[in-house]
Amino acid sequence: MVLKKRAADGQLSQLDKELMVARLTDPEARVRELVLYYLTLVGAPATPDVQSKLLRIIRIDSSSYARTGRDQPAQQLWCRS
Repeated sequence: MVLKKRAADGQLSQLDKELMVARLTDPEARVRELVLYYLTLVGAPATPDVQSKLLRIIRIDSSSYARTGRDQPAQQLWCRS
């Protein structure tokens, strides 16, 4: 995957991750789900803002995948941050 390779090569900037994090509150569930998956590959910034967004997803997101889907992406990220 391109994102994972860019992260491994040090070519994924903090701005790139911030743009992904901003989409954690996207109105489209599929967008939130994809961002969660991508962040499990490259790592989410360990900031209070990210933690707050992840906690909200775990608790009340309308997408069951985002909350508790395959490998529980939001919970994995929460535990890492």
